[in-house]
Amino acid sequence: MKDSVIIEKLEALYNNSKTVPFSNKDRIIIFSDLHLGNGGRKDDFLYNSSLIHAVLEKYYLVNGYTLILNGDIEELHRFSLKSIQNKWTSFYNLLEGFSKKNRLFKIYGNHDYKLLLNNDKKPIPSLRLFNNDQEIFIFHGHQASYLCEKWNYVSGLILRLIVNPLGIKSYSVSHNSLKKYRTEKRVYKYSNKKKLISIIGHTHRPLFESLSKIDSHRYKIENLLRKYQKSSSPEMKQRIEKKILFQKRELLDIPKRERKIHSTSSIYNSDIIVPSLFNSGCGIGKSGITGLEIRDGKIALVHWFDSQRSNKHCYSGGAILEPLKDTKIIRKILKEDDLEYIFTRIRLLA
Repeated sequence: MKDSVIIEKLEALYNNSKTVPFSNKDRIIIFSDLHLGNGGRKDDFLYNSSLIHAVLEKYYLVNGYTLILNGDIEELHRFSLKSIQNKWTSFYNLLEGFSKKNRLFKIYGNHDYKLLLNNDKKPIPSLRLFNNDQEIFIFHGHQASYLCEKWNYVSGLILRLIVNPLGIKSYSVSHNSLKKYRTEKRVYKYSNKKKLISIIGHTHRPLFESLSKIDSHRYKIENLLRKYQKSSSPEMKQRIEKKILFQKRELLDIPKRERKIHSTSSIYNSDIIVPSLFNSGCGIGKSGITGLEIRDGKIALVHWFDSQRSNKHCYSGGAILEPLKDTKIIRKILKEDDLEYIFTRIRLLA
């Protein structure tokens, strides 16, 4: 299927989006791909459920954030909505806390589109945030995959009738590097055409300013090496050397299959990377959860993790660490930038 057809589909999605103004005073948090199940061993949400609940209740709700859930919140390919709601009553009560303050937007994805059929509070397909000439387009991302849209129902049957009985965890585009690349590339192309920021989920891979984790580590290593070469202070060189080793370890920790697809060419085959594509990651990672925060005129990719499970992420590597009060949970700002600067780059480079 030609990319032009996907671009047309994204344009239709854009034109039918709910539009909401925002300002530098607003606080917004975006999560996606929680995949709530029935609480059994095949429930992907179960592992991080306590972490997510604490983060939403003790940080984002009390600090006045608007919560945007960007698709695949319920795993309706594998479980019934009733079984999910019965198990995670406390989670839905927490969402109601945001909703009562008019601070909840729920977008559907390919795994929870059935909410459109049997839920009074129907989710929306997409959302557009406006702040003067700044525009942020938020949607799940499966719309950029022709096969995903066409065969979504069949995929659900396979998961429910074959994968579930075998006790296999969820398999999706998040496990296929090539499909990730194609989905991201199409959204990236559309974002540049419209000169806006697109925020998606779906691939489970965090993206910040169009850069994957792999690309970010490579750029950081290159910049640190240049700083190291120019520095004349032994103390400064020692600090830079520690940062380089940290970035190297983080890069090598990424699975080889992920690194391989990026070894042949730039992810978007572009000489200049335009910072138009972001991805909030997912809520089912073994090392914690990721999300995107918008506040004070900035956007940040944050990682929440439980330090009792592993102290690996407690070394900041220059990132900001913030403990959640009365818990062992830590908020780590992986990347942060000014929205004004990002939109200037998009306007001039796209």
